[in-house]
Amino acid sequence: MLEPGHCQASFVVWYCLLDSLAQPRSRHLVFVVVFVPLQILMMASRIFIAAHFPHQCISGFLIGALCVQLIYKNEGYLTHATKRKVLYSAALPAVATATFATLVYSGFNPNWSVALARKWCRESTWIYLDTTPFYAMTRYSGSALGLAAAGNLKFLNYEQRGLSLVSGLCSGMFTNTVHKIIPRHNIQVFYFLECIINFSNVILVILLPYVIIKLWSLKLGKKK
Repeated sequence: MLEPGHCQASFVVWYCLLDSLAQPRSRHLVFVVVFVPLQILMMASRIFIAAHFPHQCISGFLIGALCVQLIYKNEGYLTHATKRKVLYSAALPAVATATFATLVYSGFNPNWSVALARKWCRESTWIYLDTTPFYAMTRYSGSALGLAAAGNLKFLNYEQRGLSLVSGLCSGMFTNTVHKIIPRHNIQVFYFLECIINFSNVILVILLPYVIIKLWSLKLGKKK
């Protein structure tokens, strides 16, 4: 089994959220009282439902910590040229597609578990394509391309973190709604649409606060 994405995502999301909202004087206390218990509960829940072993939950936790250290705390990649970032990000879906095609050409069906599920499951609604490894790759590829295209320091206003959080939550809720209605009868189309959705989600999260601030500034300028 793969490292649990739930534990990894929980670490990244809650760390970034609390780091943005917590005051410097109470930051340590907030992390001890809120962050640590939430991570323990997340890992315990995944173990309780027999989704993962303890060592896998810990590995997901550590990978989340690594993502925070390499990306959230390091803004150096934002200063790179957009073309360079897009090329790096485009390598992800390119490698994934090449790997997928190689496996199919060699006679191995990467979606063998999906085929068995469709054959033996009594209800088609019990089949979740969003748990397959290639779904994760298409989702991450779309997000990476969105970050490469819009991840620029001029679009990021750290003084408006509240607006960024609200727009991020709204965009995430919208993306989740669209995710639920995407047809799943064609797995290739499903992967492609999920890549587009996650690309659009990151674009919205970054650019929406920037556009709102710009429009509000123009409105105030006209009043003066």
